[in-house]
Amino acid sequence: MSRKKRRWEDSTPIEPVASLSGDLLESNLAHLALRFPEAEDRVKNADISDLFCQRNPGGPVRIGRKAADGIDWLVDDEEESGAIHAVREGFCQRLKENKSRLFVLAGLGSGGIASGLLEDLAGQNQGILVLEANAPLFHAVLRLKDLGAVLESRKFFFAVGKDFLAQAEAILENYNLCVVKELCLLFRESNPNPQWRQSYVLWAQDLAGRKKTLELALNQKVVQFLGRPRVVTAERIRKVWICERSPDSVEFSRVQHHLAGKFAQAIAATGTEVCGPEYQPETYYPPFYAVHNLMEADPDVALIVNTFSTDEGIFGKNFSNRLNIPKVIWFMDTPMLGLEHLKKTGLAKGEILASTDTRWFDDVRQACPQLAERQVHALPLAATYDEVGPEDEAWSCPVSYVGQVRDLSPIFGGKDLSKRVRKILDRIIEVMVDGRGQRPDELVQNSDRLAELRRQYDLQQFLQTYYNEMVWEANSRHRVRTLTALADLGLRVYGNPDWAKLTSGTPLQSCFTGKTVAHHDLPRLFRNSQINVNMHHLQSTTSLNQRVFDVPAAGGLLITDAMPGLENVFEPDKEVVIYHSPEQLREKVLYYLEHPEQRREIAERARARVLKDHTFANRWQRLLDILRREGWR
Repeated sequence: MSRKKRRWEDSTPIEPVASLSGDLLESNLAHLALRFPEAEDRVKNADISDLFCQRNPGGPVRIGRKAADGIDWLVDDEEESGAIHAVREGFCQRLKENKSRLFVLAGLGSGGIASGLLEDLAGQNQGILVLEANAPLFHAVLRLKDLGAVLESRKFFFAVGKDFLAQAEAILENYNLCVVKELCLLFRESNPNPQWRQSYVLWAQDLAGRKKTLELALNQKVVQFLGRPRVVTAERIRKVWICERSPDSVEFSRVQHHLAGKFAQAIAATGTEVCGPEYQPETYYPPFYAVHNLMEADPDVALIVNTFSTDEGIFGKNFSNRLNIPKVIWFMDTPMLGLEHLKKTGLAKGEILASTDTRWFDDVRQACPQLAERQVHALPLAATYDEVGPEDEAWSCPVSYVGQVRDLSPIFGGKDLSKRVRKILDRIIEVMVDGRGQRPDELVQNSDRLAELRRQYDLQQFLQTYYNEMVWEANSRHRVRTLTALADLGLRVYGNPDWAKLTSGTPLQSCFTGKTVAHHDLPRLFRNSQINVNMHHLQSTTSLNQRVFDVPAAGGLLITDAMPGLENVFEPDKEVVIYHSPEQLREKVLYYLEHPEQRREIAERARARVLKDHTFANRWQRLLDILRREGWR
């Protein structure tokens, strides 16, 4: 649709779009065809014989039609570039509102606005539907611009051509977008042509009506699904639905995804079917996405990792309360993060809480009165390997450590914080480092070392504002200081690049290998290290981490920091070696480096114990026992 007419006044040549190379077009269309074949067909077959362009090498482009009085410009890069800052600023403000919206972009234009919005969507669970009635214009843009990143993004949806509203309706249905509460129309200009603007407003209103119809039909399906009678017993589990949601985490932080997959394999090995949603990084998942997946699967048990079923990203409160199957909520990581949600929503019907950290149980009961007479069940982690790692000289070393640190100097040493605030945070962090096994909120409230600061400041407010940063800084300092005691003993450190920054100029600098270790390579490292050192998260209380089980399973010797409950998992000094301080760690490492036969015997006994008691097959039997205790007999 025309924006403005003006005569051609400069010397840059006008070219027929049809005469341009089709290489970019083919590449762009290949991306579009993967998810939106109808849109790709309309674009590919669009008639562009009357379209012309003006372009500067590496600069702006214009696309339009020749008219009797000049050029009727449909797309102007310079105009859109002038508006992009205002459009993106308004978009980011809407993102901060955190509402259930599907953004609707009024036409692709030259693609610059869409590319900018894609950057703003990084890490955001939001989606953009592009409505473009003019298929020839879309075709022309794809001949001139490389828009592969936008076209292949799983946060963008495309409806193109004369039947674009029908395509958009199908997108709402196929991608379960009809449950989004509102459509939010985005214009590529602050003051678009009134006629063009009005057309898109009417189209968006039409689409909103179609969305409402689809939503009503979907609600009927949900009612029918929930109304079906179900009989579930622990002895006859037909299908288990597992939901673990960590799509946008960096790879080395996606341990819970790996563990959920291993649990699923162990359950499937018993003949029980396993299913669940597969979350991909940088993908838009609308509210209640998991509901649709569960309805298709129709399982007997839902196992949900690190969040509650009443979360809108899972089922929501109403659906969960009406879904008459057991819903096991397993917190394998930082269960304290779920307390505020639990206080707000309570426990849904059929929800069963399990955790790797038993100290959390009292906090849960205080947060949720419904749990006063209910159990919270212990469900520890388990080994993810069942074979001894292969011998491999490339991974051979006296001592190894695998773990992560964070360089937070830009925050704690930057100009954004005043010197006074940095000193306060530093003192709290040092107390956290020394307060092994205690929660940060308890330390801030009770530590004698912080008594003077408490009289002057609200330390809980500091903790609330900088919680994640302070916890990571404390753990990073702890890990660096502990491992420094082993720097001259042949230590190899594997982890993220921040190790290089934190160890620069220290005895540990030469110990950092510069490598992370993939899950499939960990057995090689564990087996070929004479000693594997383990450190738990500083704020862990009774939750044993993954290396406690995986090192012995792979045939390695584990030396780990002392944790309450560890004696219930392994027999100290016979199946695992325990240390209480960096000094004691060094003593024990020196001793066992000099006693290879004792290393071998301890590692063999630990591996036998893991295979007997600490596999995910064991945890599946434990989960079935939990179901029986909760009345699902």
